Amino acid sequence: MRDFRNLVYSVLDELKILGDDTVWENEHVISIILKYRALLFNQKYKGKKIEIPPAWYQRLSVKFDVNYRRGDYYKSLKEIPTLIDTANIWQYTFVHADGIHTYDFNFINPQRFKNVGKSKWLKNEVYITIDLNRYMYVKSPLEDITKNQFIANENNSNPSLFISEDGLNLLLQELLSDGYVMYDTILDNPIEGYRFNDDNRLDVLDFEFPCEESLIQPILELSIKELGMMNQLPRDTQNNATDESGLATQRQQQ
Repeated sequence: MRDFRNLVYSVLDELKILGDDTVWENEHVISIILKYRALLFNQKYKGKKIEIPPAWYQRLSVKFDVNYRRGDYYKSLKEIPTLIDTANIWQYTFVHADGIHTYDFNFINPQRFKNVGKSKWLKNEVYITIDLNRYMYVKSPLEDITKNQFIANENNSNPSLFISEDGLNLLLQELLSDGYVMYDTILDNPIEGYRFNDDNRLDVLDFEFPCEESLIQPILELSIKELGMMNQLPRDTQNNATDESGLATQRQQQ
């Protein structure tokens, strides 16, 4: 996977060939590159049943304060970065406990989240959502504590499906035992994902650029084209409210 430095320098080198002595800031070039990354992603995958290559995804370690909760749910310590396409959050999101050997969470929308756990057959499920405030919430339904303590004493083969004394499902406690869950998704700005994971690299150019290789060249070409057009904008060199470049072009045509 390429890093941001590779893409940014490729764009800047091409702009130098096109002429003009304009000095482009790396942050500006990155913003243009990310704009076309999102554009080409949506053109290729939005609303289509096509498998998305792993190169697009980033893994976030979402941490929770397991020593503090409200009711029957925990709240993430940080806001979740914006997805590349929030309308298809369910398609681009996977939440699990420990990588490939995993317990998958039920990722649902915030409206359903407050009502989960009504079915008596789904008491050992764990649900997770991202609310409008961008925080992630996780919970597991509660049952009758006395009943489950009795069953747990009678059958110790799978105690993780029962309720602890304080009324929280032990399954949820076990899954959050390390204080975080793994959140695989596609972010609008990958740099926010690295910062979310407390990546301390000072230069953002060192970050990997999450994108499939086949779209790298189109992203570069579109970015160079847009920035190159800015290089060639007419200039009012005499500051006399007249576009000399435009007048010169008109004279040549005459």
